[in-house]
Amino acid sequence: MKQKFFQSINLYKLCTMNIVLVAATAFELEAFKSLPATSHNISLKVHEIGLMAATFHLQQIAAQQPDLIIQCGIAGSYHDHLAIGETVVVANDTTDIGAENQDHLLSLFDLNLQQADQLPFVQQLLPCPFLNTFDTGLQKVNALSVNCASGTALTIQKRKTKYHASIETMEGAALHYVGLMTQTPFLQIKTISNLVTIRNRPEWNVSLALANNATEIKKIITTL
Repeated sequence: MKQKFFQSINLYKLCTMNIVLVAATAFELEAFKSLPATSHNISLKVHEIGLMAATFHLQQIAAQQPDLIIQCGIAGSYHDHLAIGETVVVANDTTDIGAENQDHLLSLFDLNLQQADQLPFVQQLLPCPFLNTFDTGLQKVNALSVNCASGTALTIQKRKTKYHASIETMEGAALHYVGLMTQTPFLQIKTISNLVTIRNRPEWNVSLALANNATEIKKIITTL
């Protein structure tokens, strides 16, 4: 059934699509109030901050059976090879749900509370299977969605060592989870606003990140 579903979404390029642009805050959607001319129907929705709120609102959005959900917004980078202002598309996401001992973070998989390929996970990750259907031309990265943004050297190092993610967000995994469970096509497109370092909010370039995020997503919409 999954294979048939993934093949069928290729037909979307031949017709008008219902596309929902979502973000954690209205501020991150402000630039999308003006959109390029398109044959698609586009709506804007706020799913609020954090995994719990995002999952609830995204499930309601998915129940309306849109043809594509695009999650917009900003993210922190664990590596300086991703420049401030660079926009990426997330290939795989995961969360920091689990436990901690004296030296390490422990995932649900480490604790034997979840299996590596238990739906919707694939080898402990939440993949986006729609990257070939909707070719964004953006660099593909792995992401970690956290309940508490990193702000100390110890936390950052533990997360980098454990999850090998390129970016940190707070709601991306909710999109992947809901999209996979409801078979709703989705893309998570984030722009780097800051390096994940000891917390220093004044160093973040949110305005540049939001402007670049909007520019890239508008380009994508015009190609669909």
